[in-house]
Amino acid sequence: MTENTFFDNWAGRSVDFATAGTPSKWILTELLSEKNSQVHGDDFFKNGCIGGAYGTFLCHNVTDSTQRGVMKVLMQVPWEGSQYAPAEHRSSQASASYELDWNMTSQLNALITLTSNNCLSTPWILDLKYGWQETADPVPGGYIIFILMSYLPGVQLTKAFWGLEDSVREQIRQAFKLTWLDCVGSGITPAHPNIEHVFWDAAANKAIGSCVLNPETRSGNGYDKLAPSLLTLAASYFPRLYSNAEPLTKLSQHHQTLPDHHRTSDQVAPYSASVKMHYIQYGIGCLLSLLLTGAKGHEDKLFTRGPAFSAYPYPTFFIECPEIGASGSRMDIAHVYDGSGYFPELRWPITTPDTQEYVLVCEDPDEPLAAPVIHGLYYRIPPVFISLHRSDFIEVDSRNDPYRLRGGFKYGANSGGGVYLAPQPARGQGPHRYFFELIALNHTIDQSKLSPMATFDEIARQIEGKIIGWGEWFGVVERI
Repeated sequence: MTENTFFDNWAGRSVDFATAGTPSKWILTELLSEKNSQVHGDDFFKNGCIGGAYGTFLCHNVTDSTQRGVMKVLMQVPWEGSQYAPAEHRSSQASASYELDWNMTSQLNALITLTSNNCLSTPWILDLKYGWQETADPVPGGYIIFILMSYLPGVQLTKAFWGLEDSVREQIRQAFKLTWLDCVGSGITPAHPNIEHVFWDAAANKAIGSCVLNPETRSGNGYDKLAPSLLTLAASYFPRLYSNAEPLTKLSQHHQTLPDHHRTSDQVAPYSASVKMHYIQYGIGCLLSLLLTGAKGHEDKLFTRGPAFSAYPYPTFFIECPEIGASGSRMDIAHVYDGSGYFPELRWPITTPDTQEYVLVCEDPDEPLAAPVIHGLYYRIPPVFISLHRSDFIEVDSRNDPYRLRGGFKYGANSGGGVYLAPQPARGQGPHRYFFELIALNHTIDQSKLSPMATFDEIARQIEGKIIGWGEWFGVVERI
């Protein structure tokens, strides 16, 4: 992205639409954000690459100013440095077709996908207009696309989110998870769901997310990925879309997060008490684990006991399983292979604002083998999640994005070959422990370095240097 701007004087410009039925005219009232991807001259002349710019505006219907909307403008821009050349020179760069760059292609395709699938958690396309730029525009004769979208109320979440009360944060996270699943069900997979990409409509108890990526494909035309993306368009590119609402900081001034050294002792005490209770519970779990299994297991070979966890030798947060009980509880028939084989529901507290992704590993260290048996391997779990339910682990039928689950994340290879290998220890071997280890990462995993079905070793390499905490829960199964 370059620092050049192409939409500075566009406020007041009107755009006519007619493709969606009744003709209408909309006027651009305020530029909310702008991004561009200009190319260098060498890329233009040698490789035929073209640059693009995309601006987001507030707008209203000329005949009814109370009818508001949001308009995205996608257009070709000159190669870097030539934007100051005469119009005749710039017009010579005009593309003969709508050759959108990857980013704009992603945005447009995703908008169309979610609108056509009636996704209720994102803005809809109200109208589209394809055209060619005029003489005063950046590339006379180059493509220009106007996308008219519905206006949604809400407040952009910021770092102030971490200063809200726990109950409010959990309410937002649960609402966002519903939005996430709605998008996935509509064919769009969210990606990079940082808190700044979430908009919160408290009145409707709805969270709108940004930065999504549809099933990925690779092509030989120079693009690394050609993927539909809507929520990137819906929020991350117009961060002030909901500027008429009260800022979150004003709504929650008394909830602001303070560093520990600025807190009073009574503010720090509840956190300290919870940490102490967490380690007491962890210690009880370890003792119970030892009593159950003696020395037969390979607990020292669990994923979280590897060298990558040297900075975090002990869990940093607590995981609970409301369906079964505390860590060390016996797993019931519904959660084992002989029964329904359900994945146990897992819950955990908000970890840290630095979390960018979670990885979940499920292992049995008590099989009489050289290493623990892998029962499940999952990655790209969104940092906004604070729970996982068995419905999240249903595989989505997607040719372009294999190994994707309904929860929006992906699964890797395990010892059973499917999404999840339910516990089924051999009879007479005594109790087996099934560890569910959730790892918080401060950087996302580079999927380009993974096999289509990611392996245990690949994930282990990818998390090195990215771990900022982890938690675990284990259940016990014995077949007599």
